[in-house]
Amino acid sequence: MKRVVTAIIFITLAVPAPAAAGDYGPERILSFTRYLIARNQNYRALLELKRLQSYYPEYCAPVAFHVTGRYLLFKGMRFAAILGSNPVAAGPLAGAADSLFRCDAAIALSDLPRLEAELAAWPVGVEPFLDLCLKKRRLYLYLMERRYADADVLIDAGVPADFSAYRELVDRARAGISREKKPWLAAVLGLMPGMGYVYSGDYGTGIFAFLLIAVDVIMTYFAFRTGNEIIGYATGTIGCLFYAGSVAGGYIAARRFNTRQSEETTGSLAGALHLDRDRDEMLIRHGLGKE
Repeated sequence: MKRVVTAIIFITLAVPAPAAAGDYGPERILSFTRYLIARNQNYRALLELKRLQSYYPEYCAPVAFHVTGRYLLFKGMRFAAILGSNPVAAGPLAGAADSLFRCDAAIALSDLPRLEAELAAWPVGVEPFLDLCLKKRRLYLYLMERRYADADVLIDAGVPADFSAYRELVDRARAGISREKKPWLAAVLGLMPGMGYVYSGDYGTGIFAFLLIAVDVIMTYFAFRTGNEIIGYATGTIGCLFYAGSVAGGYIAARRFNTRQSEETTGSLAGALHLDRDRDEMLIRHGLGKE
């Protein structure tokens, strides 16, 4: 009998007490999700969000789950997943919120045709904040496509907010375009060895190409002058290859310069328009908020 009592006591002490109901309650999961979002642990936060939505689907509004999920996908750079999903049809607010993240995913992927399509599908008149977000992304599209007349009209419209502060962006975009190089002109200038590189801003390579081809020409000249035809033909052939490479290299350097210029313009526009702040504001306004 004593052994039975001892065994029961041992088992009672060994078995852990059941977790309190609040340990896995919605408040606890929501708090932990916000904690993970604040620390940019986006994948884990998305898992917790799905757990909250699965266990307690009525705890938060559907739009809050949707906005937070889109926010975490974007922060995790899963842009294709955002664009590959079906657009929501759960009301104007959810549709406008979805359009914001879809537009930003298209911007992140530099897919301007997709951005234009998403802007066309954006529900208008839901709330002033979302209408302002729409206007900013339209301005981004116009500037990237060099539609400056459309950008001027958009800024002067003044609806839903005064947009005059962004006029500087139009001037900056125009200035960036004026700095772009013409690849065909770089190729023509490349007929003078190295000048195509110099025109494209690659001065070091241009000077090196000029000196290299000049030395080769001198060596070829003296090789034929002294009767060393074999050496002359060899250096002449090499010189022709260097010369053709210099012309083509100037063309490529101009295109590379324009690519860098476009990337800088893209980054500066997105930063100046504060698109990241819009997404953070969406999380606070219509998502699960932050810690």
